[in-house]
Amino acid sequence: MTLALLTALGCGPDDAREVAERDEVCGEPGPVRILELGDERGIWSIGARWIGERRLLNVTYTDDDGFLGPAQSEQWSVGPCGESPRLIADDTTPWRVLDVWPDTLLGCRYETGEIVTIDLDGAREPHVVFDVDDCNALDETPWGLVDVEPRDEDVGALVLLRYPEDPWTGVAERTVLIDEIRIRADPPHTFPEQHEVLEVRDDELFAITPADELVHYSLLDGSSTTEATGVREFYLSADLGWVIWQDVAPVDDEVEWPRGAIFLRDRSSSATYRLDDASLAATWASPLQFIEQGFVQLRMGALYEEPQRFYSIPSLASFDIPADRDVDRVLDDGRWVVTDALGRSPLERFDASARTFEPWFDRPGLITEVTGDRFEIIENDDCCNDVSPFIASGPLWSVPNDGVPEMLARRATSSYAFLTDDRLLIAVAVDSDGLGELVVVEPGELTEHFVDEHVIARWPALDPDDTIVYGVADGDRTGVWLARLAPD
Repeated sequence: MTLALLTALGCGPDDAREVAERDEVCGEPGPVRILELGDERGIWSIGARWIGERRLLNVTYTDDDGFLGPAQSEQWSVGPCGESPRLIADDTTPWRVLDVWPDTLLGCRYETGEIVTIDLDGAREPHVVFDVDDCNALDETPWGLVDVEPRDEDVGALVLLRYPEDPWTGVAERTVLIDEIRIRADPPHTFPEQHEVLEVRDDELFAITPADELVHYSLLDGSSTTEATGVREFYLSADLGWVIWQDVAPVDDEVEWPRGAIFLRDRSSSATYRLDDASLAATWASPLQFIEQGFVQLRMGALYEEPQRFYSIPSLASFDIPADRDVDRVLDDGRWVVTDALGRSPLERFDASARTFEPWFDRPGLITEVTGDRFEIIENDDCCNDVSPFIASGPLWSVPNDGVPEMLARRATSSYAFLTDDRLLIAVAVDSDGLGELVVVEPGELTEHFVDEHVIARWPALDPDDTIVYGVADGDRTGVWLARLAPD
């Protein structure tokens, strides 16, 4: 990498830094500002994505206390280099790009439940495509959106909103699939509230009726079958081969997380197993994430108080993992990764057959990324930076299963990304306003090369060609910028 020494950009004469050489961006030396913003409000984050030929920029602001407040975000549409900036209407929040219309941005009018098309060029008026109860509680399928239309606090109709041929002119056709289903767990304990009582997987739907029957509905042929009776809530395995549920009858007087009989069924053979009395609500992740290895996982009570219990299928022989530990995933060699109860390192490898633990990475930290059998961990005693909430900071490690841990950067935050040539882009030295320096680190080196300062540390974005999209909060420089680093 070609380097220069910089004493500008607000640095004092004694603050010389190695600077990454920049390449041209938008036909001129970078960085280039593509959206100018005022500096009267604190900026929490900048998000960026491509929709067709334009960029969608999401600017989120903080309240007077420096935290996120209600309705404090703006969505801007700009050309590739900032041409024709357009603020999207205040009453419409960008919502989703559906697979069926990959170049069309849909927005939600949360007060009315209308989902509308958004023209990022501003040439066409929004068009209402879907009319729903809650934009955040919809499931996408190849045929349309699955929605629940509440009849009262506990029961609603399961409907399919079929995609029109053209979202700019058509309106979704409504088809009732199941007249009455339960729309929340009893009591609800996640968001959206129907999470434990409704599952949508492409062309297969699973729901619980007011009669506590778990039913399976096929979008392919419209058939409906009963999977189980007396069901409070349920989970399905990733391949839909197994279903686990809690019986509707409680076995204790617990109000928030009542315990009940837990049943497991092999959907291919209909073999059913009675596991234990427990509360599915206490098991954060799916109890079936280890079913391919022949085990079902249940947390027997509150975090840090009760262990996780694993049942071998079909023998139902069980063993416990201590209450202060959590099983994260399965490695390629079949061993399990064990973290602390909150999913942080230290890491251990667990042999489920031998019931033995092996130390792996003994430093405390936040697991930021997992690629195959390689973990990326920011070494840190706490979940967050002491001065900037929700941004972990510390040395960044690569921890492979088949090798020794390697430090990737002496200092890092959870806001980092790899360029296509494996250079590491990181926001460092983050202050109480969530602002820091953007630096790049060469692979195999630990030297930082300066890119920019007063950078909004949360989630800088990368284009496929390694163009960096990031926010700056610095007086007249406040806004969204592009930069591209010279090839290594």
